[in-house]
Amino acid sequence: MRVDMLSKGQVVASEERVVSPVANPNLAIQCQVTGSSCEFNISHEQLPASARYFWTFGDVNNTKDTRYNANSFNFDYRQHGQYEAVLELFIDELNTQFKATTVVNISTSTPDFNFDYRVDASNSQRLIFTPDLAGVEVTDIRWNIEQRWVRQSDLSGTWTHTFSEPGVHTVYMAITDSHGSIHTTSKSINVKANTQQPKATVNQAQVMMKYGSYSMCYHSQLHQLAKGDSELNSYWNFPIACVSEITVDGSSSDGSTVLSEYWVDLNRDNQFQTNEKNITSTFNLSEGAVNVCVVAYTEAQGPSVVPCDPTQGRDSMQFKIVQ
Repeated sequence: MRVDMLSKGQVVASEERVVSPVANPNLAIQCQVTGSSCEFNISHEQLPASARYFWTFGDVNNTKDTRYNANSFNFDYRQHGQYEAVLELFIDELNTQFKATTVVNISTSTPDFNFDYRVDASNSQRLIFTPDLAGVEVTDIRWNIEQRWVRQSDLSGTWTHTFSEPGVHTVYMAITDSHGSIHTTSKSINVKANTQQPKATVNQAQVMMKYGSYSMCYHSQLHQLAKGDSELNSYWNFPIACVSEITVDGSSSDGSTVLSEYWVDLNRDNQFQTNEKNITSTFNLSEGAVNVCVVAYTEAQGPSVVPCDPTQGRDSMQFKIVQ
């Protein structure tokens, strides 16, 4: 081969060189798929000089990589699909390159997962669902119940839903696995009508009091009483006390809102009267203790017909206001 050296378009020198052609090394790629990963292996015949291997994996991120040996390695495509992997082999010293391609098929497989459920003992329309993931790594769990999707915040826990109506409901659970694939399963569940009376529970009462003297209340004080506390001691031994408001921190077996009402036995006859309900009252503690009754109830139960009545699922607590 003659090599001419040019200057301003004119041949100024020539040189004869012997160039040996580089034989095709029969470059090939093998791919062993496991899950969403491919183990790439390279094969070729012996090369006359060191090589550079430039990879284009064909994934959604168009990942590229340069390597300087033919060792096997793994590449994670992270989601199912068909990809074309391209390997370009450069022998820079000889200004030569070769190319090989292979098709990578990452197939999606449906993991073995399901869910169980149980009926809440206090409400037959409330179900507790437990995903059975069978070791599947998930990044998201969603439920479709009564035509709406709800995301489960605790991926390792249970999920609870109270059905608005009894009957046959189809419940769907959709999971997103670590590769971004979404899988869905479903069950038809016959939800029975709830015939159990909800139960309200008093946990504690917040009593807003005012204290003073000479028939006037002017100093406000909030008292926290746990259920079982039998006495509320007046603030700084003030003789005059006023009940401003009493609210309840409570819970209900069906998850509904807990309401409350109270009675103050103003005439100290150890009986609660209708006209002593939910009133702002003033009394002299030097004349003796005053009994108070608090009742918690749900909207479905409604308030008490009889004063201080804890029946039909309601709950109550009683205490004395003392000086």
